[in-house]
Amino acid sequence: MQLKDIVVQEAKDNKEYEQLFAKLVPGSGAAKTVEGELLRAVSKVGYRWNNDGDYFFTGYGAETAGSAASFLADSDIPGMHSLVSKTEDKYDNAYDAAIDKMVAMVVAYVKSKGEDLTPNTHDMLDHPNHYEHRAHEDDESEDDEDEYDDED
Repeated sequence: MQLKDIVVQEAKDNKEYEQLFAKLVPGSGAAKTVEGELLRAVSKVGYRWNNDGDYFFTGYGAETAGSAASFLADSDIPGMHSLVSKTEDKYDNAYDAAIDKMVAMVVAYVKSKGEDLTPNTHDMLDHPNHYEHRAHEDDESEDDEDEYDDED
């Protein structure tokens, strides 16, 4: 596959993602279908990364996107659990690429369902957060920096 094919595929995936998101994800709150909630979850992970630089597996990102990543990992999407697990402790470009892969996997899964969508009774934000224990990992390094600032 050449670079132009990858760019075309990413643009196609993005357009399909946007169309599915518009169709299945409400303006606020949980989606009516599991497939919509999967789109909402991958969007949450991507939003926290692209807008705030948060990683779902550590620090503030574990608080804000950990439940969404956990929801994806626990979904029925083949290979998603493995991808989410492998994404832990990846940073910058590798993390960005993993999110792109998550989006592609969610889009492919939702498309495969056609009109046979699953009613949803679960808000992904209420999903058990597998990363909650790592939410305050960055706090210690910030405290250490504060100590150095106080020495001046």
